This record gives sequence, C-alpha cells and structure tokens, in this order.
Amino acid sequence: MKTIEIKCTGTQTLDFKEITEFQGKFKFRQASDIDKIIKSIETYGFSFPFFIWKSGKLNYCLDGHGRLSAMQQLEKRGYQLPAFPVVFIEAKDEAEAKQKLLRMNSVYGNITAEGVLDFLNGVEVDFNEVALPSGELIMSIDTNFDAIDHWKDMPEFVQEDSVYRKIMVSFLNQEDVDSFSKLMGQKINEKTTFIWHPELKPSYQNTFKCASNES
Repeated sequence: MKTIEIKCTGTQTLDFKEITEFQGKFKFRQASDIDKIIKSIETYGFSFPFFIWKSGKLNYCLDGHGRLSAMQQLEKRGYQLPAFPVVFIEAKDEAEAKQKLLRMNSVYGNITAEGVLDFLNGVEVDFNEVALPSGELIMSIDTNFDAIDHWKDMPEFVQEDSVYRKIMVSFLNQEDVDSFSKLMGQKINEKTTFIWHPELKPSYQNTFKCASNES
C-alpha cells in the first residue's frame, strides 16, 4: 500500500475527509496544478499543516485547499492516507475567517530576480514546478524546446534552429529589466526584449520579457 510521509507537526491531526473547503471560487486550480502539488508531496512529504477555522462541528480549511484536492486524488490512486497535522486559527465569525484567508493569500513585497538568485545560490530548482506570486517574477528554463511551432507567426522573433535553450523572465517595469540585464551581464536589445509570449495569460501580456538563445 502506497503512503506519504508527514514532515511537519500541528496542534492536532485530522483525517482529510473531516476538513471542509471554505474558499469557494476564490482561487482556481487546474488539474496540472494539483499534479504539481502531488509531485511535491511525493518528493518532500507533507510539509505544511492545514490551517483550520473550527465553526461548530465543521473544520473549515483556510489554508491548504490545493493539498486537500491532492489528497482526494492520492486516495483515488491507491494511497493509504494518515491523519494530517492541522493548526487552528481563531475567528469570531465567517466574515473574520474570510478576512484572515484573504490576508493569508496576500503578498506583501515583491520577488525580484536578484533576490531569487541570491536565495537559490547553489540550489537547483525546476521553475516549471514552482509557482511564484503572479505578475512579479516568472522564470522557466527549457533545455530541449521546439520553438518553431511555439513562436509561429511572431515577426519580431527569428529562430535559427529547432532546439531553443531559453530563459524567460517577466518584470513589472523597465527598471527591473535593466537591473536584471546588469546582474546577468546579458545585453537586452530589440531582438530579446518585448517578445510577446503566446502562452502567457492576458494579464501578463503588457509586462516586460526577455529571451535568449544563450544557455
């Protein structure tokens, strides 16, 4: 029987079926998002407790909805699931609980390219498996990338071969673009700046982007 490791502690434990979803449509996740959470749990274990607001007999999930969905999928895949660590969050009513959930999902401060590079010094990270705060920094590295179809009909891009080794970063403003260029020692010119990326969501299409054939 397959199982997962518990790599954290809480004030109590609950079966995941005792936990009730609370956020509704507040945050949308695709099946691929849940698969990434599952992969993370399989690799690193269950590392973060559920944050729970208890109201009457119900245990509402304030933080951990993605993990809750992952548990449902893991059970279908034949995993034997243990009781999970939880931490209880106090709230006088539903309105206050929603206020706390909103603040729990807020991002106070920006993630910068320089900050990420400093933090990850000596650590290899697959950015396809990590979701950084939307609109602040997106980094992905593909080492065997067929760009012919991906960049089809994009006149500002010239592809010389079918294998494209790329680094793509999205920024909030030109100042961050210049800072990243200086940091990486990579000159950003008309061929590598403001390339519209077809897979980005509409909200990202006005941000600054750079791409390079260099590894």
